[in-house]
Amino acid sequence: MGAAQYGSAPVIAQLIGDNQATIVGGLSVSSPTPIFALCRQLVAQGADPDQLLQAYRGDTLCVSVRIGDGARLTVASDQLGRPRFRPYRGPDDPDTGPSHPNEPTRLLHTSPAGPKGVEA
Repeated sequence: MGAAQYGSAPVIAQLIGDNQATIVGGLSVSSPTPIFALCRQLVAQGADPDQLLQAYRGDTLCVSVRIGDGARLTVASDQLGRPRFRPYRGPDDPDTGPSHPNEPTRLLHTSPAGPKGVEA
């Protein structure tokens, strides 16, 4: 799968519950930071990091982020327990890696044809 599959139109994702994001007919993830986890999966599968990902809850646009920017971010608590954006340092990060209870990312589904969800 390459960036050409996505074109220049935004990749459209749906938010489900508190911790899932999916691209219709393609990729689904479960994570406390589902948009950022979805961006990391898209980059890993060859999406253009400059392309927009737009995440909706129903018909409401909730987030619009460049895929590459989203892939580099996560959320972690500061010293006072407040959530803050910060750079994602990879799966071995002691603050947000898979062994950390706040960031267990699971790839739920990917279709054989690869992610879809691009608006025409």
